[in-house]
Amino acid sequence: MSFKMAELNYYELLELNRQATARGIEQAYTRARQTFSGDASAIYSLLTPHELQQIRQQLETAYQTLIHPQRRAEYDARLARQEAKGTEPTATSAAVAPSAPPAAPPPEPKELPAAPAAADGEDEEENELRLPEKLVPPPAEIEEFSGAVLRQLRVQQDLTIKDVAEMTNLGTRYLEYIEEENFSLLPVRVYLRGYLTLFAKALGYQPERIVADYLRRYEQENRHDQPEIEKKSWWQRRKFL
Repeated sequence: MSFKMAELNYYELLELNRQATARGIEQAYTRARQTFSGDASAIYSLLTPHELQQIRQQLETAYQTLIHPQRRAEYDARLARQEAKGTEPTATSAAVAPSAPPAAPPPEPKELPAAPAAADGEDEEENELRLPEKLVPPPAEIEEFSGAVLRQLRVQQDLTIKDVAEMTNLGTRYLEYIEEENFSLLPVRVYLRGYLTLFAKALGYQPERIVADYLRRYEQENRHDQPEIEKKSWWQRRKFL
């Protein structure tokens, strides 16, 4: 399996701490399904169809294990034993076999609206990204890269929102939400990171610092709304920059 996904346990896959409640597991799984639904064309610039299928299968296995109390208890015990030995169960390890016949599958969590694939009026077919080939470090004199700063940098380069949307294959509405810091309407962190990376590259900048600054602001705003999500995402282990 690619980008070290095989090294992750089920909690890391769903971005949960180990004290997560059933409600937290449902919410994390719903967010993950929305993130990796593949409905948004931008995700194909970050993952291949095969990688997407792998992720969906492992997320489903993780959810089915953690949402069932007995399976979760057995998995937690196994996780503790493996960690004591210096290893831990991973996403590709054999699932814990329940001692009792498996119960009926839990009800499907409520679907969240999928992120729009493209700006209003755009063609649905995928377009090649048209990003600058040479990227430079972002201005050192800028102390923090916020949405307002990104807007100023875009305007300074005589780029419209539509220009950036065409360069990145992202929807104009999400680019506007980023600049407005309308965090409640932005996608989950792992998805947002990819959007910010493309936005920064469209402006001609190396994305690492811009992404880190913006996500720090995003996490501060959402800290109380998502208490069970760990600060560091496993998505950061993927080397797609």
